[in-house]
Amino acid sequence: MTEESGSAVHSVVADVDLWVFLALLLSCLVVNVRHTVHIPTSAILRLAGLLLRTLGRYVGTVKSAVGVMDSIEAETMLLVFLPALIFECAFSTDWYSFKREIEQIALLATSAVVVASILTALVIQQVLGFGEVFDWYAALMLGAILSATDHVAVVAQLKEVNADKRLETLIQGETLASEVRL
Repeated sequence: MTEESGSAVHSVVADVDLWVFLALLLSCLVVNVRHTVHIPTSAILRLAGLLLRTLGRYVGTVKSAVGVMDSIEAETMLLVFLPALIFECAFSTDWYSFKREIEQIALLATSAVVVASILTALVIQQVLGFGEVFDWYAALMLGAILSATDHVAVVAQLKEVNADKRLETLIQGETLASEVRL
């Protein structure tokens, strides 16, 4: 490896490190701000991330970090974050409650997702009138994407309102079974 390509790799690693540091710093700030502003954490994080990305295009060092993160493909991000999300979900799930609720979890992860996907495709095709834009296969795929449970946001809300442990286990189990099925 030449010295020039070695410094380019070092620069990319430094940019990714900077981006991760800024994202973690921003997340810590948002969690602290959330206690004074009554807006969900996920909404504040999205706005703060958009602000960081927009302003980062004009700040010297952050500009290159934003450029590197923009060049990463979506599949790579999925392969980086999905195993961590599955591990966290599996690690935080109560095994005894999961075993007790396995029938309902299986029903939610299969039949309920299929029904929600089909109903969403019907709404896209018939109610919203996107039949010319989306054929049935595309509408069903969009329905499957939109009917997936967002584990992180839902479990955070459940913990915030001190929901029943059984409900939390059902949602975590359904999400875990759906993610593993992917």
